[in-house]
Amino acid sequence: MAMRPPVGLPTMSKRAKRVLIALVSLAVLAILWFQFVGIYVDWLWYGEVGFREVFTTQAISRAVLFLIAGLGGGGLVFLSLYLAYRTRPVFVPTNEVDPLAPYRTIITTRPKVFAFGISGVVALICGLSAQSDWTTVQLWLHGGDFGTKDPQFDLDVGFYVFTLPMIQLVLGWLFVIISICFISGTLLTWRPRTIRATRCWWASTVIREFAS
Repeated sequence: MAMRPPVGLPTMSKRAKRVLIALVSLAVLAILWFQFVGIYVDWLWYGEVGFREVFTTQAISRAVLFLIAGLGGGGLVFLSLYLAYRTRPVFVPTNEVDPLAPYRTIITTRPKVFAFGISGVVALICGLSAQSDWTTVQLWLHGGDFGTKDPQFDLDVGFYVFTLPMIQLVLGWLFVIISICFISGTLLTWRPRTIRATRCWWASTVIREFAS
């Protein structure tokens, strides 16, 4: 019975690539244009009512949060990918099925492209998501005390209104970023035999401790 020859992945022509790049560029420009129009209208409106400082504070807070969350999230993900790539186990072909092997092979052929690409996407998502929490940050920076203390923990009510939401925000973002770093590093270094070898090493260590 004749075997069907393997078929390679379809490739795009240069003309199709140029058309795709042009369409993506037009979509990005359209999104940026509508964003600019909205920001400019808000700037004019706040100026007309005499509260342009409110708009400036909001814009600066959003920009700073975008940079902090973007650089922090993207930097930590890049660091986790870099460490995972440097400490990855040596691949030894076995008969065991590894569903992630083809994807891992593609990533390891161009590690810099995937590392910067994944980190950039994570940084963009983190920055866009964090900039919407500017009100929580401003309330924490300019909050005060109400003069009434909680009878249970002897803390001012202002702590629960201004400080506690900020703590929850920071802890939530740290949990999300650390989870992304853990998952990305695990997917890059995981092998079916690695977990089994770790279990065997742990079991042998426990046995030696009890025997001694």
